[in-house]
Amino acid sequence: MPKYSKTRQDEHIEEVRRFLVIDPNISILKIKDRLANRKRAPIKLDKDYINKLSQKIKTGRTIRLNKYTVQTYLAKFEEKLSVADSILWNIVLNKSSSVQEKIKALAEIRRNSSELFERMFNAGIFTKKLGEIENERNLSLTQINVNIAEDELKQKEQNIKESIKRCIGRIAKLRKADRGNRDGKKK
Repeated sequence: MPKYSKTRQDEHIEEVRRFLVIDPNISILKIKDRLANRKRAPIKLDKDYINKLSQKIKTGRTIRLNKYTVQTYLAKFEEKLSVADSILWNIVLNKSSSVQEKIKALAEIRRNSSELFERMFNAGIFTKKLGEIENERNLSLTQINVNIAEDELKQKEQNIKESIKRCIGRIAKLRKADRGNRDGKKK
């Protein structure tokens, strides 16, 4: 079997792909016969070489389908978390919510972000590289802006958490001082 250049192999893959698109169950021998007997530029290829090309095409389809399935699942999961996070942020920003409710809502928002990141990491979107995270796909400008906005939201979330902790501390001090005042009046 002669060795073909990469360009020539790509041309052969496209020719074989055409037959597989028309008839997905076509045999390797039928593809070989049709390529050899066509009127325009007949090609004589070995059946093993055609089989190799056919397997490459089918493997490529499977990989694309798996990526599509994973990305679709991640998108749906991200949408669900987005809806949940918006409800949780309403709890955090609601003045009538108790401090405990706000803390629980913020903790859940943080857990949601962590869960999404973990699933994206497990799906292979990110890879670890010497303590750094590298993006495996090319992000569009919109996606980069979304990531920046998410980072800003995380920073705001952290600031709110710290503010809530300070408020809780102040409330505890005020309650302690109030108890001390009441105890002093009773004596």
